[in-house]
Amino acid sequence: LFLSNAFIVLLTIPKIIVRELPVASMTDASACAAIKKSLNRLGRDGYIHQDDLCEIMVKICPNMDREGRDYLVTSVAVGDGLVDVGNLVDWVFNVPKKRQKSIFETKSVAITLVNRIARGFIGRKKAHVIKAAIGSVPPLPLPPVDAADKILEHLASSGKKLVLLTGSNTLEQFFNAGQLKLFDGVFEAIAASSVLRDRALMVGASAHGRAPFGKFETWKLRGYAFDNVVQERCFRALGKDRSLMLVFDERPGEWTLQESAERRIKLSQSLGAFEKTHSLEEAEVKTCSVCTPDITALPGAEPQQWQGVKSLAPIALVFGGGPRAAQLATARDGALCFTRAQPDVKEQLTKENYPYKPGTLFVLAAGGQPATQVMASGPEQFRPLAVPESVWAKLIDRTTVDFFTNSESQAVAMQADPSVLERSVRSYAESIVQALEAMVS
Repeated sequence: LFLSNAFIVLLTIPKIIVRELPVASMTDASACAAIKKSLNRLGRDGYIHQDDLCEIMVKICPNMDREGRDYLVTSVAVGDGLVDVGNLVDWVFNVPKKRQKSIFETKSVAITLVNRIARGFIGRKKAHVIKAAIGSVPPLPLPPVDAADKILEHLASSGKKLVLLTGSNTLEQFFNAGQLKLFDGVFEAIAASSVLRDRALMVGASAHGRAPFGKFETWKLRGYAFDNVVQERCFRALGKDRSLMLVFDERPGEWTLQESAERRIKLSQSLGAFEKTHSLEEAEVKTCSVCTPDITALPGAEPQQWQGVKSLAPIALVFGGGPRAAQLATARDGALCFTRAQPDVKEQLTKENYPYKPGTLFVLAAGGQPATQVMASGPEQFRPLAVPESVWAKLIDRTTVDFFTNSESQAVAMQADPSVLERSVRSYAESIVQALEAMVS
């Protein structure tokens, strides 16, 4: 929605000064990259008078209120009555949630705008190309590059490489019996690796603490429970000396950090959401607190900049889940302050539109929508550079992946050989560890 409105502003500004955009045939796979390049070029070279911006926004979003319109103009003005379109684009991507309803309209209006963008930017291509390019989840806002570097330097002050854990948060529902065994087998193998003990720091977070939908504001475990059950299970296997929990200050700050400290947290026995919040197991964990500039989503929701901070780790291990889980593994979009857009999970991935970091390691046998998309798009082309080809070949082996992701395949194989699951778990977990060891070395 935000990208749609940003583009329609760009397309309807008569006074904007830009370079001529190249007109060329483009494939569905390159749509996202081409749009982003056009957006960047317009943002660098274009200016509009703030009065013209007000007039245009009234035409685009007639239901916006005056206060919202004035707030937008004030937020992106650069002086002399001018607005830099680059500032406007940044603002649209990071619009505070409390202002969204007063400035932007309904989803159906957004789709109409997407159709117009499609006609304006890629000629005869269908509108769904742009819709796919925007992605199913809005990009995450990130700190500026220099601020992000300082955060990473602080978190990795021990000299260890940061490895973010993310994935499905409802294992019983989305993992079969074989995948659950693989899940714990991988963490046991990580715990046994002397290379990972010396060179890797496994990173989780507690921004929402697995708060149930609609209960974020009153959830007592925010800051005191891992956001993801994957992170919690890994912590159980590794302990506090090899783990770090990011927590977040509810006061605004310019991407500042507080010194690391130990905190007593709560652990759940479930494979997903907390079944209770009392009489829970406790443990000590090392934490680092981060302040972000925009906390306007509080108290009712998690600020998106918190999500952006979580995504900074250069290495990510992804265990199943959907686009939101995998989004924490997406790369920065060039030098911009947001992550790359994820193509719709039904789209084909290519090297050009692949949104994930070079250090992203999908546990493909764990399944999940993004992992399935990687497998369907030709996983050979997405090997992390540090991972040996022989190791990657084992991780993407279609027979092995099908064995773990298909309960029927498991049942048939185990009828013929009851020990096949144990061997397969051990072998695949060893390959995951070999890949991680190469990535942190």
